[in-house]
Amino acid sequence: MFYNLYKLAFEVSPILLTGGIAELAGGVWPIIAITEGLNIGVNALIGNFSGITEGTPFISYKPTAGGTVMQNTVGMYPFLNQTTAANTLITEPLQISLTAYCPTDDTKKPFDRLVKFSTLINTLNYHNNNGGLYTILTPSYVYKDCVLTNIVDIQSGSEDTHQVQAIWRFDFVKPLISADQSKQVLSNFMSKATGGNIATASWGTAKSIFTIPGLN
Repeated sequence: MFYNLYKLAFEVSPILLTGGIAELAGGVWPIIAITEGLNIGVNALIGNFSGITEGTPFISYKPTAGGTVMQNTVGMYPFLNQTTAANTLITEPLQISLTAYCPTDDTKKPFDRLVKFSTLINTLNYHNNNGGLYTILTPSYVYKDCVLTNIVDIQSGSEDTHQVQAIWRFDFVKPLISADQSKQVLSNFMSKATGGNIATASWGTAKSIFTIPGLN
């Protein structure tokens, strides 16, 4: 049971559409509902997760190396001391990419892949054009409110396979989109420096790290 849930969340359907076209389905729409059809929704409603994960899914996903869970830039000029330097950190958007495997086999004919993949791309385009965002589930971190920036063919032309366009990379960016996040981009360095209130760590401020990333 646990393995079926793990496979469903992180390999078969780690992308959740939010807003946009997902408003038609209550606000959240797993990508598997687009690629696998109505039978997936029926199995999910009755709790038959093995019925979703058994067999070969149309697309399976894995996180691509290079995803970031923390990304900061520091000023490239002399500082008074290390504490001042630490307070000049500029928070940058996070990036996460998923490698999508979609080969043809005995259960997935080339024409079926053409139809399903085209439907997926058209749906994602509609979702993006209507302000849709994405939640990306990975085994170590949950990325919320992401924007889909690219879907790139990373396999065509490789000599180790006879198939083309069977492996794709989905690139997502988690931008700074809220007012609160925008205020923190420069770590409030200017106001701290002006008021002589350079921040130092304390247990009171450190307690916020004891939460599940992306879920609070």
